[in-house]
Amino acid sequence: MKTLIVVVMFSFSSMLLADESGYDQFKLDLLLAKRGDAGAQFYVADAYEEGRGVKKDINKAIEWYRMAAQNNHNGAQYKLGEFYENGLGLKKDLIKADKWYRKAAANGSRLAKARLAKVGSVKKDSSSKAKPQAEEKKKEEAHKRRLAEDRLRKEKARKKKEQQLAAARAKREKNRRAKQPKPVKVKQTTKKAPTAVSIPDIMDVVLHGKWTRHSRPASLLPSSLNRCLKAGEKEIVCFSKEQYRIVGNSQLTFTSKATLSDFNSKGQFTITYFYNVLDSAYSAEDDDEEIDPFGLRAEKGWQEPYLKITCQAKSRKQLRCSRAGQTFVYVR
Repeated sequence: MKTLIVVVMFSFSSMLLADESGYDQFKLDLLLAKRGDAGAQFYVADAYEEGRGVKKDINKAIEWYRMAAQNNHNGAQYKLGEFYENGLGLKKDLIKADKWYRKAAANGSRLAKARLAKVGSVKKDSSSKAKPQAEEKKKEEAHKRRLAEDRLRKEKARKKKEQQLAAARAKREKNRRAKQPKPVKVKQTTKKAPTAVSIPDIMDVVLHGKWTRHSRPASLLPSSLNRCLKAGEKEIVCFSKEQYRIVGNSQLTFTSKATLSDFNSKGQFTITYFYNVLDSAYSAEDDDEEIDPFGLRAEKGWQEPYLKITCQAKSRKQLRCSRAGQTFVYVR
């Protein structure tokens, strides 16, 4: 009998005096938790939540808290209410949070009682928070509505301005055409049509004329503005001095290079030309022609591609040229 007592005491002492590194509180709690001990279940859940003695795992923590709560552990019931309220590891559900807080409070949890005493109800506290959020959302929607209305108002104003500008351009074009001289009617006679004029003679008429339009020197033909010379059997080249013209709201300083070619016995020829804009300045002057009839643009430098105009010598003193459906009459 004495021997048996000594053996039992030695075994128990061996368990108590075992190396501390072999002692594992979590394993002991887990063993008891699996046997249904609510307190052990709570400690296992807390260990999983904090990562104490075991790898942190919020899902396993919730699983053991739920077991302990169902076993009427008020601390576990409070924790479930906290998780549901904050959406920690669980989908946020204030109704379930309120239920678990009330169960924990009824089961003696001071934390649950203090929480409910502070807000009255988690659901009520949520509604009080939702009210200012709803007001904020309402203000934001009203602000978006005002921005949309403002954009619509600006778009209408822009379209109206475009219509007014188009109407103004149409009016200027009408006035410009009204100011253009009517084409000179050539009286038809019963005289025999003159024989065809030679090309060198036509070129000579064009080259040695000081051509003008509306009493102003021609910008592309031989005139006081241009220095022209014969460059071949059927070609004349002209280089202009500095010229000035208003296009839209820009006053342009430019020169031009014009090549007169393709002369035929009917007095017809073609002018191909380039503009070189040297300077552009703002002009407050209201120009009747926003778009230059000869194609000059408010862009600095040589303007590509070349432009083209067709002409015919109607007589030794009159040239008629046309471009883009418009006719220009020059005299010498």
